Amino acid sequence: MTTKEFIEVFDTITEAPGGIDQLRELVLQLAVQGKLVPQDPNDEPASKLLKRIAAAKARTSRKGRVKVRKVVDPALTRLNYHLPSGWASAHLSDLTQVLNGRAYKKSELLLEGTPVLRVGNLFTSNQWYYSDLDLDKDKYCEEGDLIYAWSASFGPFIWRGPKVIYHYHIWKLSLFSEIDLRKQYLYNVLLQKTQDIKNAGHGISMVHLTKEKMEQLVVPLPPLAEQHRIVAKINELMGLIDRLENSRCSREAVRTAARNSALAALCNAATPAEVEAAWTRIAEQVEDLFTTPDDLTPLREAVLQLAVRGRLVPQDPGEEPAANLLRRAKTSKSREIIERKIRRNSEPELSESAGEVSSPTHWVWTHLYDFALVLGGKRLPAGASFSTENTGNIYIRVTDMKDGSISTENLQYISDDVRDRIAKYTIDREDLYITIAGTIGDVGEVPRHFHGQNLTENAAKIVFREVDKKFLLLVLRSGDVQEQFQEKIKQMAQPKLALKRISGARVPIPPLAEQHRIVAKVNELMGLIDQLEQHLSVSEKHNATFISAAVNYINTQDEKMLHQASDISFGASIVSK
Repeated sequence: MTTKEFIEVFDTITEAPGGIDQLRELVLQLAVQGKLVPQDPNDEPASKLLKRIAAAKARTSRKGRVKVRKVVDPALTRLNYHLPSGWASAHLSDLTQVLNGRAYKKSELLLEGTPVLRVGNLFTSNQWYYSDLDLDKDKYCEEGDLIYAWSASFGPFIWRGPKVIYHYHIWKLSLFSEIDLRKQYLYNVLLQKTQDIKNAGHGISMVHLTKEKMEQLVVPLPPLAEQHRIVAKINELMGLIDRLENSRCSREAVRTAARNSALAALCNAATPAEVEAAWTRIAEQVEDLFTTPDDLTPLREAVLQLAVRGRLVPQDPGEEPAANLLRRAKTSKSREIIERKIRRNSEPELSESAGEVSSPTHWVWTHLYDFALVLGGKRLPAGASFSTENTGNIYIRVTDMKDGSISTENLQYISDDVRDRIAKYTIDREDLYITIAGTIGDVGEVPRHFHGQNLTENAAKIVFREVDKKFLLLVLRSGDVQEQFQEKIKQMAQPKLALKRISGARVPIPPLAEQHRIVAKVNELMGLIDQLEQHLSVSEKHNATFISAAVNYINTQDEKMLHQASDISFGASIVSK
């Protein structure tokens, strides 16, 4: 790889999602493998450092106490790369004393005294406790001490605060000889080791990293002079990466502001012609506005909002009034009640919609209850269980309801006997489903394959006629209606969307022909968004694959080339940004 090729790869990495983090990992990985700075054959070899450290350890350790080391995790106790000439390796326990913090009773944590440093204070929490206990010297942490958090969130830190008592879930790493081992170098090694542990998925990231495992971590040890050079180079490169990250964040903030402005112009468009103009402006700068699939979510929401507020397609005053359609839909509901022998139809809990005041005057607004039935599913009878065979009797669960449809993967079946006992609780292909527990408010259609199949108690079916099913689906998915649902459940400890609250949703009814045009237009625009999302997803996967390959390639190159190319590429990137 030439220097030019290295620079091109480097620039690609910095611009890709997650690239900055991978760069930080790469710097540490190159550092601990001896590939970040050149070796000097005149440096005192690390083997001599280890002898002096061992002597210092012998003076520190209790006489006569010899601990037999038992290998607890081979993945943590070996290096998977070759060390440069002059380097050595040692277990962490040969270099430092791993000191336990102290556990505290609730009554010992006070509002004043010496601060008690807990794991949360190292990561996210600003809440401090204090203690007035007089403890041994090794239970305190002073500024500049090397510590390691080992529970839940974990990793190394060099403490930069005042004198504190460190908690049980923190180790203090007391170097046997600070003359022969640079503390900042060891910190960087532990930072890289922590990344390896997390990336390898050792199962440690959410459980305790034991002290025994910690003590057996293998540390690559360069000559002392090289330790200083490595620390200096890491600090230099990490500082440059921070500047790159800040520069990228600034560019992303500009991009986000431009995207929000374009979306606001789209959402505020008052007529179909204005919508078309705003959409065209977005299309002309789409590559600058949208860089990841997640960026497209507000665009989809904007399309739905425009659709249900009557701004997406032109109105035709010659079409049948929506009031006539609503009357037929109400008549159909009454007929369904009679045919289904529904004796009790609960009164709805009515909602209001913010979109009603700005909708076209020839639309009518009503509550779902006025023209639709909302009927719940049914749980399996007591003592019943799923069948181990495909009986043809599908029991549709919330987990089967995906992407506005019902998945055919991992279906559960019930016996003929169980089906007969809950036969009233089926869903038809003319209905819509809506989830009411767990995932709340997801709405979708029923594929033909699921016509007449049983429905879980954690979902409901919406039964209606006359209104365009796909239009009502858009309405129920829109932000206007979803906000009505969320408003009804926000105070609940265990949210569940009651049927009467679904029935009380306030929804618009345009003329039927206009409903068809709206659905067609939404499908057209969503199709374009789908194409863009697919393009962005492919680009994202391509970038991830390329970056991984590039990082692996860089990591295997000749050290001399890396020393030269990394300096040039970092400098060139800073200038170009």
